[in-house]
Amino acid sequence: MKGFYAFFGCIGFILGCAFFKYLHSINIVGIIILFVVFLIISFKKSPRIGVYFLLIFVFVFSIMSLRIPLEVGEMRTYTGVIIEKKENYYVFLSSFNRFYVYEKGSVREVGDFLSIQGKANELSFYSEQSQFNFGEYLNDRGVYYELVPTETIKKFLRPIRLEANIKEFLTGFSVETRSLLNAICFSKVDYSSPVISDSQSMSLLFVISGGGFLYGGLLRFFEKIIGKKLDVIKTKSIVFAIGVVLLLPLGNKAGIYRVILIRGIELYSLIRNKDFTRFQIISYAAAIMLLLNRFYAFDQGFLIGFACSFASALTSPLFLGMKKIKRKMAARSLQLLIIFPLASSEGEYHVFNFIYLIFFSPLVIGFAISGYLSFIGLPIRGFVEGYALFIQNVISFLKTIDFSLPISLNGFYQSLGYYSSIVAFLFLYEIGFKRAAKYIALLSSLSIILLSSPLGNGISQEVTFINVGQGDAILIRDGYRAAMIDTGGIYGKDIAKEVDIPLLKKHKVYSLDYLIASHGDFDHIGGKDSLIANFNVKKYIDDKSFFPLKMGGITFVNHNIFDGKDENDNSLVLEAKIMGKVFLFTGDASIEIEKKIISRNPGLDVDVLKAGHHGSKTSSCKEFLECITPEVAIISCGKNNRYGHPHKEVIERMESMGIKIRRTDLEGTITYKKTIFEKTLNLYEGGFVYNNHWNDYSYLYRTAQNGRKRSKRLN
Repeated sequence: MKGFYAFFGCIGFILGCAFFKYLHSINIVGIIILFVVFLIISFKKSPRIGVYFLLIFVFVFSIMSLRIPLEVGEMRTYTGVIIEKKENYYVFLSSFNRFYVYEKGSVREVGDFLSIQGKANELSFYSEQSQFNFGEYLNDRGVYYELVPTETIKKFLRPIRLEANIKEFLTGFSVETRSLLNAICFSKVDYSSPVISDSQSMSLLFVISGGGFLYGGLLRFFEKIIGKKLDVIKTKSIVFAIGVVLLLPLGNKAGIYRVILIRGIELYSLIRNKDFTRFQIISYAAAIMLLLNRFYAFDQGFLIGFACSFASALTSPLFLGMKKIKRKMAARSLQLLIIFPLASSEGEYHVFNFIYLIFFSPLVIGFAISGYLSFIGLPIRGFVEGYALFIQNVISFLKTIDFSLPISLNGFYQSLGYYSSIVAFLFLYEIGFKRAAKYIALLSSLSIILLSSPLGNGISQEVTFINVGQGDAILIRDGYRAAMIDTGGIYGKDIAKEVDIPLLKKHKVYSLDYLIASHGDFDHIGGKDSLIANFNVKKYIDDKSFFPLKMGGITFVNHNIFDGKDENDNSLVLEAKIMGKVFLFTGDASIEIEKKIISRNPGLDVDVLKAGHHGSKTSSCKEFLECITPEVAIISCGKNNRYGHPHKEVIERMESMGIKIRRTDLEGTITYKKTIFEKTLNLYEGGFVYNNHWNDYSYLYRTAQNGRKRSKRLN
């Protein structure tokens, strides 16, 4: 019964955190559903457990709501301790607030006690579509402020200093060997390394990134070796001690703490002769971690790791009758099922993930052991170098045979339905309804295939303004036919591989009929070569002579037929009627071109304007806006860009004219989508909106007051 107290306490903790985090999101409906389900289950199990669950939920929601206010921008002294350390920053805990502190090449360690004089500011990080969102990552760890030091005083330093020793140890190894040693032995992943990049592209990174998966495998290896000579208690005691020592180089990861806590509680139950079940042990470990750090409730590694542990503990009786190899295969299959939504989050699933998990893991564990032995002084550097080369060759070989299927689960409700089907299958299988369980498995598989297939594209149209930072990239789809206007472009980044292609796959677009360059600027078409090389692009268009251009039911008309004095003035200005609305894509066309266009087309009437030149004051003149009367203007620009886009003058002009402004630097990628079953397209919602204006319908009043010729469309 005590195990259920801990388990439902953990669930209450996690749901309380989730409720707070998603309070203003549609996902809160799903959280409420989960809360009600677990509340009913807990009361049925025991009224005391039900009350316990409810109290934990309320308690956690309350403490999550309490954020100690902090005056930002003021010079003051902060005293505290480092609780997380990375290559170029650390997380500093002071007076119950957590701060991000940038320090390039930092040699500080977790546990260092410091006094920092400086200014605290709100976090301000930015990421393009499909890219790692560092700001959200820090928020999920309770970090809301950045601290900019002017002076740092060392109060107390952790006695065991590993950073300098690790750097010295890695000196002399080849670049790729250093990358593997850093990732596998020291949990430091260099995403710019080719071997790491290849591993990531095959969803292999979780095997070599030094997390709980590798750590648990290492300890199991030691347990098998030591267990041949010693009894159970002595074996587990020695392995636990080894695990504690390995905590130092492996760093601060939820998966690692999960493994050592579970082993510690197992050891305690053996020494004290406590009859703890596996379910109880895992529940206690999860409860302890959440009590020590409530932000683990947002940690993906924590949630996935404990989901696998609970699933393994609850389903182990189902596998008892199997032979050892089949039992292991069944357990691994269950792990893969649990991590499937994560493994397919980029819009594709690598078919050989199961083989990677079974056969590649021992290879990595062996490398980790050899790396640690070399680190403590054994003269085997040549062996480690050769071992690393062998792993690189294996990864290169796996990459040649790797292939993926366009299968994915996107969104909260799809994932909720997926995990519910797994629970239903296991429950029905355990109580003897094996035929019903098989039907559930079949129905779930068919649902995944249907949800992952592009069947829905056949009955819909969409326009997506992709968040490519300071640049333009627009996806236009009519059923199964698709075109892109521009790709974006960022120096030092393959925008096609890192942003465009992942988004296309998520939108279930697997070929482009046309790639259209509005003009030749790098921030618009810098990803062209990579996109053509790595994606099915049927035709590339960069000339006015191709227009008008028909794609399915959409016709693109180019209004800039004039010869401009520079690249921007030669931008295509494309009009297309999509989803019953008129869109105008203006590239970087200047005011001079805008005036020529409306002079030649005085009746041009637009619903959605892609504002010219990222909202620069060199475009979007008053005469142009008054003529085309857009309801919505989309501004594609990078956050805090060095050009100052969008210009204040343009924003004020549009607002005074009642034009709804939407920006990729504030909202991220903005998508408009309409199926054949929908009568109208709502231009004022869609995408991910984070500013404070998405419920502001005052533009209706302003439009009517301005007497614009298209106010009749507002309804």
